[in-house]
Amino acid sequence: YLHSLEEKIVARFENESRLRKEMERKALLLIEERYTFLINELAKEEKNRNESLENFQRIIDSDIPVEEMVLLVQKEVAERFSASPKSKEYGSITVYLNYYFNVEKLFDVKNTCFSPVPKVDSAVIKFSKKNNNYNIDNKEFFKFIRECFSMKRKTLRNNLKNYDFNKVLETLIENGYTESARAEEIDLDTFIQIFKNIGK
Repeated sequence: YLHSLEEKIVARFENESRLRKEMERKALLLIEERYTFLINELAKEEKNRNESLENFQRIIDSDIPVEEMVLLVQKEVAERFSASPKSKEYGSITVYLNYYFNVEKLFDVKNTCFSPVPKVDSAVIKFSKKNNNYNIDNKEFFKFIRECFSMKRKTLRNNLKNYDFNKVLETLIENGYTESARAEEIDLDTFIQIFKNIGK
């Protein structure tokens, strides 16, 4: 009787072990599948953002006399382009576009408005050309902006180690920021003031 009971216990343990391994295998496959899907979707979003930005760069570099543009783009792209400081969407692309345009997201467009139905929603966004006169080297300024956002969650002190941070800090304090400010908090005008100050 004891021998028979022992065999049953061993058989049950082995069966449960096989079931557990099978469940772990299926869970790993599911995680891998979803991870691959997520990576692919992020890559598509990045591609769309880059393509949209390249179009704007061509317009800006060609000196086409555009006063206003109203465009339909992916909702995520529109939110990135029209973002405000202190939001997660705000980045170097936002600063770049706001240097040349007043950017305003007008309204969202549901994906069901299209046929075939895409996976994402869209938005209508308006760009109004700025008549700015910043008197700075645009190329060097945008290089500086990319450095500010190089590690978005780091402070400007960490991202701008190649600059005189005392001059950076001076401008930050004048504009109501602290020493621990991050690039995602800073508005365009303050970035321009910092750039001018460090160039003195």
